[in-house]
Amino acid sequence: MHLSSPTLIFDFADPLVAGSAVHRLSFTQPERVIAARTLAEVRPALREVQQATHEGYFAAGMICYEAAPAFDAALSAQSPNGLPLLWFGLFRDPVTLPRITRQHAAVSGWVADTDRATYDANIVAIREAIARGDTYQVNYTMRLNASFSGDPRAWYEALAGQSHGRFNAYLDIGEKQILSLSPELFFAWDGTQILARPMKGTLSRSAPPTSESASLTWQASDEAEANALVNSEKNRAENLMIVDLLRNDLSRVAVTGSVAVPKLFSLETYPTVHHMTSTVTATTRVGTTLEDIFCALFPCGSITGAPKIKTTEIIKSLESTPRGIYCGAIGYITPDQRAVFNVPIRTVITERVSGMAQCAVGGGITWDSTAGEEHAEALTKARFLGVGSGHFDLLETLMLQDGHFAFLDRHLARLQHASKRFVYPADIAAIRAALAAHAATYAHQLR
Repeated sequence: MHLSSPTLIFDFADPLVAGSAVHRLSFTQPERVIAARTLAEVRPALREVQQATHEGYFAAGMICYEAAPAFDAALSAQSPNGLPLLWFGLFRDPVTLPRITRQHAAVSGWVADTDRATYDANIVAIREAIARGDTYQVNYTMRLNASFSGDPRAWYEALAGQSHGRFNAYLDIGEKQILSLSPELFFAWDGTQILARPMKGTLSRSAPPTSESASLTWQASDEAEANALVNSEKNRAENLMIVDLLRNDLSRVAVTGSVAVPKLFSLETYPTVHHMTSTVTATTRVGTTLEDIFCALFPCGSITGAPKIKTTEIIKSLESTPRGIYCGAIGYITPDQRAVFNVPIRTVITERVSGMAQCAVGGGITWDSTAGEEHAEALTKARFLGVGSGHFDLLETLMLQDGHFAFLDRHLARLQHASKRFVYPADIAAIRAALAAHAATYAHQLR
């Protein structure tokens, strides 16, 4: 079977630049591929990757969750299955890839690989482990499977166009394609400053109203739900546990006293969910390498739980299949040693040969968790799979009469409501000014 040349797309923001917008970085036809299929090969391969960037290459690729024991032998994971533990392409320069919007892509209904009785029993087992003092929080996940046909890149473009994740990526590395619609940053590092933004705490957004008259009520309800998430004792406790874990992990490579938490319990809103994030920063010690960073941080604590070593044992005992790229890391390193990696949540794997697609979902389980609530939250996180009819714009039609737009305030209120619901940027003040300027061009017709 003919396999296309690897194609990699990163729709990433730059967290080290304040206010950075998402921009696209694309690569095709690597000059060389560095891959590791055994634990013993992972760290030498990562050293080779960084050396290549010092020689002027861009390195772009991924590291699977099951590579964790390569960085710390005390960590536990299933045996790998299918994907290499590490895969990076080396490229001289990025390329320009136009967005695909008209290709066919279809997927069947999703079926969980974990039945509800097993899921509930595993939540009980986690709470028993917490009661014994073995762990404080376990990120427990399950897999959803479906059949897929069509163009996986077109599907990625459609999902990415509406997911509003700031760390989306598409990797076509042969028989498998990775569609990562991730809102979560693992780390960004410029060789000196490092920033991590763990995501913990999720609340489903209610469906928007079908009538304009109900929009203000919905908006007030949506804001109240967002505030409830940020002020939830359970979700704040989950978030703080992971912040403490990341602070400890970063201290392993940080200049003494440089670890800081500039933002705690921040709200991020997406089309189907509200998320809570926190930001942890540090200055890395002179001589720190990319290998050192992964030895200190991988896998991200937000997708293991705390404490990390014991919790990965519990995860391995309860999850019967490997996670693969889910909960690993996807990213790139530039020749000037800027590295940005996401945490591949909201990530789909498609296979050309089998025509199958898989997506994993999960959440952090604490003592206060209930099986019903956690199962519902996991399925909420899968709602992004139903989003993605393609790129869209918000349109509003107005009537200009006698130098004035009819019902302008109502039109702008409706536009503002739609922009908030779909997390679509809309500067209402700028729009109002532009409309006023447009109306002024017709002023001579009134004389």
